[in-house]
Amino acid sequence: MLSFNNGVNERIDQDQKNKRQLQDVETIFNNPGGERIQETDFKDIYPPREIESDLKMVERLQDKFASQLEQFSGEELKKIHEGEQRSEILEIIIATDGEKYHWTGEKTRLSRAARFDDIANGIDIILEFELESFEKASSEIDRIALGIDTSRNSDIYALQRKIARNIEKLTGQNGKKLPQAKYFQSAIDKNIKGELNTIIPIVIGLDFNHVNGLIHLCAASRSLADPKHNQELQEMGIDPHRKQEELKEQLLKHPAQVVFYRQIITQLNYYLKVLDKQEGEQTENIKVEINSILKRVRKIKETKKNIPIANYDQDAVLKTIEEICS
Repeated sequence: MLSFNNGVNERIDQDQKNKRQLQDVETIFNNPGGERIQETDFKDIYPPREIESDLKMVERLQDKFASQLEQFSGEELKKIHEGEQRSEILEIIIATDGEKYHWTGEKTRLSRAARFDDIANGIDIILEFELESFEKASSEIDRIALGIDTSRNSDIYALQRKIARNIEKLTGQNGKKLPQAKYFQSAIDKNIKGELNTIIPIVIGLDFNHVNGLIHLCAASRSLADPKHNQELQEMGIDPHRKQEELKEQLLKHPAQVVFYRQIITQLNYYLKVLDKQEGEQTENIKVEINSILKRVRKIKETKKNIPIANYDQDAVLKTIEEICS
């Protein structure tokens, strides 16, 4: 009888947990905190017909992906949709909360790529590094194209494929080229608008459990913008302002940012090791760009050395990326 009751309680707890997770996801989707780059904002750059054609291509690719999913069973399909949903949520969190709480440093900007560049060019987020005061205004702004991964477990094969594809793009193997964003407008300098070429590609992410924890924290922070929710907290004897400050402090010092920096540095160092075996002017230019980015990233990472990584040190995506690039 005791075993039966325990089983019932576990199912109830799991149902409540699932319900809370769905509410958290809905909260963030309803309040993303910022919009991705919109193709229709580029009518001063591209002819309307070209933009319309690109948007129709996005629809076709989405329809093709949806039709490919028809071969999967209900449970398999559910897991795929969950993965897609969490990837998009993490993308929103990194681009908006990551910038708000300076996860990538105070002098960086994060932009969610246009849907066309997401689907056609594999770019989720573009990370830009602002120039230091001593750098010439004519200097190029360093940028990274981020691909977001939210593995349910340490899916080493999937991550291997992603990083292998990035190596092919860096070295020009199999006709591959570095990512290009067709629809880009700099968050640092709005006058920089149009096509963006040769961006260094990086994969970052968290495993399933850590994504869920981060989603809950960011959803809780967003909920405090709702007067009704604040009223409910006050009725429970909770000070909304104090709660918001507590959440802000947690997000400013969240260990996910340490994970992301380790993933970025690990891959950039791995790229240099691979490129050292290559020759040519293009290779040398890419190495110069990677070293410039590494210098900036290491400097920012140094400012976060007192942020404890805690159990995020065992994050499955982090461990897998470090294993692949070792």
